[in-house]
Amino acid sequence: MTVVSNDPEWWPTISIFRGASYFQVAALIAVVYDWVLTFGQEVG
Repeated sequence: MTVVSNDPEWWPTISIFRGASYFQVAALIAVVYDWVLTFGQEVG
């Protein structure tokens, strides 16, 4: 069950977690991109 709260006290915490999740996605994309670029060198 999802709890919905419109309490402004939580907004900074939610913002921090959202920013962290954006950073995690960007880091994952960078790692996958690097892996794709160097895959041929690792295999061959």
